[in-house]
Amino acid sequence: MVNQNFDDVRTRVLTDNTAQGVRNYLMGLVAKQARVRTRWVWELLQNARDAGAEVVSVKHDGAKVVFRHDGAGFTSEEIAHLIYHGSTKAEDSEKIGQYGSGFLTTHLLSPEIRVSGGLKDGRRFDFPLKRELGSVASLSESMERAWQDFQASLKPPSTSWDSRTEFHYPLSNGGSDAVKAVEYGIAMLKRCAPFVVVFNRKLSSIEIETRSETTTFKATRRPLAKERGLYEVVVEETTSQNRNERKYIVSQGEMAQVAISLELNGGDTACASIREIPKLFLGFPLIGTADFGFPAIINSLSFTPTEDRDGVYLGLSDDDANTQNQKVIEEACGLLVDLVEFAAKHGWRDIHRIATVPQMENHEWLDLKWLENEVAQRFVKGIRKNAIVLNEASQRVNPAMLAIPFTSEPESVPRLWDLLSDWKGREEVLPRRDEAIGWRNALESWARVSRCAPLDFQEALDGEKLAKLVHDTTNAPPTDASAHHIDRLQLKEGVCAVAWLDRLIAFLIDNGSRDSTIHYRIVPSQAKVLNILPRLLRDAGIDEELKDIADLADDWRVRPQLRDTRIASLSAEIGRGVWDNDDVVRSLIDNLKARAERNPDEICFEASARLFAWIAGRRDWNRLRELPIFSAEYEAANRQTTRSVLNLVPNQRDLPLAPIASWSEDLQQYSDLFPGRHTLADFYFKAVPNSETWDALDREGFVRKSVIVKSEAVTTRFRADDLPDDEAEHRTSKPVSVTDVAFMTEGDIGIMARARQTGQRARLLWGFVTEWLVKEDPSGLEISQASCVCDDEHGYYPAEWIAPLRENRWIRVEGSRSARKADAQSLANLLRGEWDPNSLNGNP
Repeated sequence: MVNQNFDDVRTRVLTDNTAQGVRNYLMGLVAKQARVRTRWVWELLQNARDAGAEVVSVKHDGAKVVFRHDGAGFTSEEIAHLIYHGSTKAEDSEKIGQYGSGFLTTHLLSPEIRVSGGLKDGRRFDFPLKRELGSVASLSESMERAWQDFQASLKPPSTSWDSRTEFHYPLSNGGSDAVKAVEYGIAMLKRCAPFVVVFNRKLSSIEIETRSETTTFKATRRPLAKERGLYEVVVEETTSQNRNERKYIVSQGEMAQVAISLELNGGDTACASIREIPKLFLGFPLIGTADFGFPAIINSLSFTPTEDRDGVYLGLSDDDANTQNQKVIEEACGLLVDLVEFAAKHGWRDIHRIATVPQMENHEWLDLKWLENEVAQRFVKGIRKNAIVLNEASQRVNPAMLAIPFTSEPESVPRLWDLLSDWKGREEVLPRRDEAIGWRNALESWARVSRCAPLDFQEALDGEKLAKLVHDTTNAPPTDASAHHIDRLQLKEGVCAVAWLDRLIAFLIDNGSRDSTIHYRIVPSQAKVLNILPRLLRDAGIDEELKDIADLADDWRVRPQLRDTRIASLSAEIGRGVWDNDDVVRSLIDNLKARAERNPDEICFEASARLFAWIAGRRDWNRLRELPIFSAEYEAANRQTTRSVLNLVPNQRDLPLAPIASWSEDLQQYSDLFPGRHTLADFYFKAVPNSETWDALDREGFVRKSVIVKSEAVTTRFRADDLPDDEAEHRTSKPVSVTDVAFMTEGDIGIMARARQTGQRARLLWGFVTEWLVKEDPSGLEISQASCVCDDEHGYYPAEWIAPLRENRWIRVEGSRSARKADAQSLANLLRGEWDPNSLNGNP
């Protein structure tokens, strides 16, 4: 039997098994190349970090990628793992990865790598490492060849020995996919490099060189005095054109670190948003965690990542890996609360950026509900207990004590902020105006992870809550005259309440809360009382004088029913309806009638006079038909009777006389002859003192401005001397021009009846006729000719008022209870002042 070398067999089998594993892994990488194409750079950086490197560089000149680091030399075991695959990670808990499966991802750039470096014993090496996706046998052969090449390349130690390690990746064999992987990897490295140097203390410098520029990231650290567990890292980013510094604050726990980024603008320090950067680091970013729902970066060497290093298992089971990962997240929530409190304590701006929980996405490695609950309970509740929000005075306010303006659309927040800031004392509990949208977004994110509505948070204040605040603030017992009065609004001095309410209502309508005008008293009436929209009328240009007239009586007032015309936001709203001048006039007339019938008083007189003036001033005569008009008798009787409430009906038989004050002065002395109940009260003339209006009223047939009445009528009053001595009927064959005196013979109220009551009035009548009437109506005493029905012409006096003076008994004589007609004797007695003591109304 032939002797067999069992060691050779064992070595060959182990090599073949390794080759099989490498082949399978490489095939998997090709299948998910788009997902892991940036992982190559992190694997190289991890290995550099585990080697204790302080400075690393990545160079891409278009044809190749060269990765260098200054870490310690290799052990023989590490070289073996590098060539044959595997990892020594389990041997050192401080190391992240040591040439295990992760290193295979670098073959996405090139199947052949040139590796140069040094061993710990001082010898140098430089050899190719080739892993093409072929057969297992070819991969075994490649690994064996690489081992042989490594040994062949070893050079003895020298005095100029250096431990620098380089990996050269020619891109010619990788095609366009390799170029894309390099471009994506370098772009991701530039974004994440600041956090890489923040979290890896020894790795203080990363240099990235491309054909267009060289960028260097260097970090310096210092602990923050009096701040336990917090330290500051300043990262300097240098290119050929620029040098920028960015500051990071890190909170250190037992298992985790949490870092936030700051922006420096002049003397201000502000928290920066973290976008497009993985939120989870295991020394280096886990590439699938950019959308992890956490507002800062978490780094932990205690994380157990997924095989592809694109996440960590969280909440899916109770195994050791899940449990450990969950503890890291739980601690990180508390560390971030500390950072938020620190930022507020130092007055940093834009704290909302690290208080806003990003939208969480589902992953196969994540129980989303578990994460949301942890963030809600440990982070959101934590920061809401602390004074972390800065107001306009840079004072810190606890979120639970805040009024955070909340709208469905962030763009509307400044409008709501402005409304709230005009409220007395509210500025103290408002976030800074330029940060209000940010805090609105933060609050919305809290609601999302807490699985509730944003307005469930007491600090959230939207338009509807503000409307209710207005309603409640102005509320008062119904017996309180100030109930819902606009003056109860607690606005800052100088803020116009109506303009503020108009802005509020416009905001509510624009933001879908129009119903607030129905549910809350926020719409001002013209009486400065707040009401709901359905109870108020729209003012269609009602004259202010009409409103003033209505204000004379509490139960007539229209201003409390009309919404303020300055509320432009409701200009198109009908509300309870629309009122114009006609509606108010109709209401006033109805109320005036009712009050005049029930208990007429000074309010009735003033209202009637002013409404009369308003109507007359617009020549809208038909409105006068229903208006109650008070007579001079009513005025003289101290308003104790309603017998003389007139209605102006055009061209009625007993057309009333214009107010005595509108008469000529020489006629006013005879006013006692005329019936006061058919004469308008003088307060109408005070309301309308111009004669043109009274002339117009006379022309329209509503009043008589003159006591002389001219008309066309058939008369029988021919001169006796002109009539034949026969018994034939004599009257004019057609109407002729005649004159008369208003109310000369109207029953017991006419001039004749009033004259016979007292000697004074009788003498007044005689003076009226002889001193005034004959001068004002001279043509009435001139004989005119008219055709008679007897086919003849006779003479007549046009003055119809002559006959009543002659035919009526209006002069009493001494010793008689009856009056006499006017004759020489009765007139002589009258003019001598003799009067019957038994006359109807006593002594003259």
